[in-house]
Amino acid sequence: MSSSSGVFDFIRKQSPLFVNKLYGDQEGEGDVSQATWVCRGVLQSLCPLAKCFVMRLLFIDAPISSVDIFQWCEPDKKQEHDSAISELRQLRIFVDVEAPERSQAQRGELWFVLNKPFRESIKRSLVASTQPWEAPRTAVKTEDNQLDAPTPMIQDDLNEGVARKEEAAPSESELESYSCSRWNTVLQFLVTADLSLQVSPRVISYLLAAGLMQNLDEDGQGPPQKRLKSGRSRGKLSITASGYEYMLLDIQSQVWLFVLECLKTATDSQVDLLGLIFMLSFCTVGEGYPLAQLTAPQKLLLEDLVEMGLVYIPPSRQLFYPTRITINMLHIAPDLSAATSGGRVTRDNAMQSMSLTIIVETNFQVVAYVNSDLHLAMLSLFVDTRTMIRLPNMVMGNITRDSAKAAFRLGISAKQIIGFLVTHAHPLSMQSSPIIPENVSDQLKLWQAEKKRFVCQPALVVDLHDVAQGPYLVTLYDKLVAYARDLQVLVWANARLREFGVTPEGFPRVQAYAATLDAPH
Repeated sequence: MSSSSGVFDFIRKQSPLFVNKLYGDQEGEGDVSQATWVCRGVLQSLCPLAKCFVMRLLFIDAPISSVDIFQWCEPDKKQEHDSAISELRQLRIFVDVEAPERSQAQRGELWFVLNKPFRESIKRSLVASTQPWEAPRTAVKTEDNQLDAPTPMIQDDLNEGVARKEEAAPSESELESYSCSRWNTVLQFLVTADLSLQVSPRVISYLLAAGLMQNLDEDGQGPPQKRLKSGRSRGKLSITASGYEYMLLDIQSQVWLFVLECLKTATDSQVDLLGLIFMLSFCTVGEGYPLAQLTAPQKLLLEDLVEMGLVYIPPSRQLFYPTRITINMLHIAPDLSAATSGGRVTRDNAMQSMSLTIIVETNFQVVAYVNSDLHLAMLSLFVDTRTMIRLPNMVMGNITRDSAKAAFRLGISAKQIIGFLVTHAHPLSMQSSPIIPENVSDQLKLWQAEKKRFVCQPALVVDLHDVAQGPYLVTLYDKLVAYARDLQVLVWANARLREFGVTPEGFPRVQAYAATLDAPH
């Protein structure tokens, strides 16, 4: 499971027609209003040098060569220049064109033009409002302010009367609490498969489709896709190795994998859904946005986000409130490698709201401040449960060789364990350098390296003693080994025994080559 793949990797894999429509190509029936926010988000994700290239070419329609662009860089920055150009081409911000007829093309020179839909959307974004749905949202606020008290009561969906004017917007702390509670419920269901938890059938179907859970028959076996139409299990649900790996990802990666499954099920409206994701990233926590401005597929995605605690919709269903996790969905997670090399990392409030803080000591003891069984289940993936001491709001345990190897057998890597410890490090530990003691992180990597001492690979062993003797045996052995090595099918060779092994796929070719060799008379 890749924790680094995100929305921009998803865009890179799409067709040019899809990307142009996402950028607001009106010929491809792109949505100009949402393309403004998509292109602004893509621009913000670029490296500084790539941003510079885009802004310099924003009002230039003519093609420009890579040689001319390199003139904007310092001579010793060739690698950074090539990396920026590659990034712009992959996202189809730069479109390759043929060299103009009058130009004298140099060797290796490429010509580009700024993608027209992207260029026009960026121009619009320069004069756009600071938040999406600004005009409709302002109109809703103005309408609410003009209501005279008292207002008639309206019946909401939760069997409770609420007046429109008196329905207060949730505070930031209330949204954080709501988001943390719902998201932890989803993760707890992933670990425990407790059907009494309030998890919707659609969320369960996403867990199954993503391979995070499997649906077992009564005998403990069966294909994961077997389930009722409602999404509930026919047999017993169980977390998979990928599910254990998923538990240790940072929260942005976890959320994106859920959204990716939503995108896969809506192939005809992926552009609309991506537009909504980008627009949500420019929202403000605690601000309400009009639900009526969304398309039908976007409303369906929003309902899924509500089930996961990523968006809050009040009973009146007039506005929706994105949580901090949703707004930060497109943000790249901090570089956790810095934590083990003397650097420091930062985390946002969404990380802190998960209420799990960990201190790792040099003697491999882990002290964790927890407030739910979910946190305990996450720690037990790599902490020895036999050494755990449970206190009202704290757990102490040790990372041992056996507990680490048990995690490795589940598909969890040492890098993911270290990243998890860094992500949930105690605020005092975050001030240390490095955050995780070096002897702990190094030992985890060494324990993982022990798995690579033996590599099992299928092979067919060739024994030449039955077909050759004496000097010819040596000559035949040397020729066949050299031929197998050239074909990259040689697995093992022993010159003393005059035996060697080749892959099953390569054996017929080696056998055919041996038949062409002349035997001594």
